[in-house]
Amino acid sequence: MTEPTEFHRGRHLLFAVVALLAFSGATFHRWDWELERFLGAEWPWDSADFLLFRTTPLLAVIIPAWLAFVVFDTRSGVEVVGRSWWKIGWKAWAVFIVMIAWFVSVPFYAPQDLIVESAQRYYTWVYDEMTGLEWRWYVPCVVFAVLAEEIVFRALLQRALAGYMREDLAVMVQAVLFGLAHVVVFGLVINVATFVMGWVFGMAFARTRSLLAPVLLHCVGDLTHAAVFAPALSS
Repeated sequence: MTEPTEFHRGRHLLFAVVALLAFSGATFHRWDWELERFLGAEWPWDSADFLLFRTTPLLAVIIPAWLAFVVFDTRSGVEVVGRSWWKIGWKAWAVFIVMIAWFVSVPFYAPQDLIVESAQRYYTWVYDEMTGLEWRWYVPCVVFAVLAEEIVFRALLQRALAGYMREDLAVMVQAVLFGLAHVVVFGLVINVATFVMGWVFGMAFARTRSLLAPVLLHCVGDLTHAAVFAPALSS
C-alpha cells in the first residue's frame, strides 16, 4: 500500500498515547467505577447506567482521535470505510476462522466449570436466565466498546508505530499491548486468544487502512464468544 506523503508520525503517536491513557482511565477496573459514579450511575446499574459505563471509554478516545484525524490532520491515510475494506489478506482470514472455530468448539472439550467461570467473568451482570443476554449488552458492548478499542489500538497506536518500525512488527507490538490492556485495565486473566485476535485485527487494519475491517471482525468475535459462553450461566 502506498504511504500517504508527509505522515506526521510524532504527532500521531502523541494523540495515540493520549487516547490510550484516556481509554485506560475510563475503564480501569480498580477504580471501582468511580468515574461512572461521579457521572451519576448507581449500583446496581439500570440500562442508562450501563450505557454510560460502556460509552465513557468511547467518548474518552473520540477527542484525541478527532484532533489527530481532523484538527491537526496527521496524514495517516486511515479511513473509516475505505474502498477495499474487505481485502484483509488470507493469513488474517485463516487465523480468524480458526479462532472462531475454536470458540465454537470449546463446549465440546472444556470442563463445564471453566466455561461457567469464564461466563461469569464476562456476562453475569448482563445475563438473565429467562431471556439470555439483555438487550443493553449488544449495542454498548459490541459496538461502543469495539469502536473505542479499534480507534485506540489500530487507528491510532498501530498506525503511529508503523511510522517507526516495519508494519508487521507494529502489528505484533499493538497486539501485545491489546492483550495486556485486557489484563491490566479490565482485570481479566491472561488469555492467548486475546493476543491472537489483536493480531488478526491489526493485520486487517494494516492491509486496508480501514477502521471498518477490524471493527466488523471484532464484533463477530465478541458475538461468537457471547453465544458460546453466556448460555453456561443458565446451567
